Amino acid sequence: MHTKKAEYFKLIEDFINDYQESNGITPTIREIESGLGIPKTTVGRYLAYMREQGMLDYAGHRNIITKEASKTQRETVKVPLLGSVSCGIPKFAEENIEEYLPFKISARHL
Repeated sequence: MHTKKAEYFKLIEDFINDYQESNGITPTIREIESGLGIPKTTVGRYLAYMREQGMLDYAGHRNIITKEASKTQRETVKVPLLGSVSCGIPKFAEENIEEYLPFKISARHL
């Protein structure tokens, strides 16, 4: 097997983290390939190697969790953003959720 390029590990991990932060889901191998210009088979081999080395958890399609993403998930809570409430027939606030916003939890607030 060919030796691994150290810069590819960082490139792949950073791409996954940035993609997940921007899109809310992890990228596919094809999206990593097109985003970084690295061949699909090479991306697959690097992901498999990174999983074996404990650098990330990879369980298939759109299920790649880096150490940073795992830490962020533990330190982030999603808070609902409520829309406007009209007059008239009462509605529960849960019926007017427009989106969920991520908020980072500080250790001093726990």
